[in-house]
Amino acid sequence: MFKLEWAADRIFVCREDTLLGSFAIGNLKLHRIMTFSLPTIETCPGALECVDYCYAGRPEIRFLRTKISRHRNLAMTKMPEFPEILDNVISIAKKHGVTIVRPHEAGDFYDIQYVTAWLNVMAAHPDVAFYTYTRSAHFDLSHLPRNFNLLYSLGGKYDHLIPESARRCIVYKENPPKGYDLCPCSPGQNKDICGSGCFLCPSGTSNVAIKRH
Repeated sequence: MFKLEWAADRIFVCREDTLLGSFAIGNLKLHRIMTFSLPTIETCPGALECVDYCYAGRPEIRFLRTKISRHRNLAMTKMPEFPEILDNVISIAKKHGVTIVRPHEAGDFYDIQYVTAWLNVMAAHPDVAFYTYTRSAHFDLSHLPRNFNLLYSLGGKYDHLIPESARRCIVYKENPPKGYDLCPCSPGQNKDICGSGCFLCPSGTSNVAIKRH
């Protein structure tokens, strides 16, 4: 058995006195968007050059607490109860006004069982908008729930497997590429907040360019 504890900007998953994992609600960039983070690199099978500049990995280096938290989450995803945990977390988040969920503020889809757990829960909560970025194009992600907006991040091992009709996301260093909408939350842009001033990724249809942090 497990229990959920809501604490301001977090949902903690516990078993008796043991913390199993946690979900975050919003930050300076993500307005009231619930996120779930895993260790970078280790759970990013499609990573290539992004390993050298991964902004999501920096907190793991700077803060031991972040590293421990993400590895705790990874262990939780391998528990048989994880699909049930995920379903219950989404349910309680909705009661607190959460309408957008982003798997992987850090990390990625690392195996097909984990992918399936997320897709099943997404389908069970059609009133919630889910979105994320992935380089795990080697998994079959062709049959997605209608409420899941998936953007394939370019520059990974499996770019050649990205479906032609799929949304794409590119991280650029200097000049933004043509044919992409610029993320207004990128450095030097308008600083709109995801899920408040901007819904480009959660509900948009265009390709997105994000300036390297």
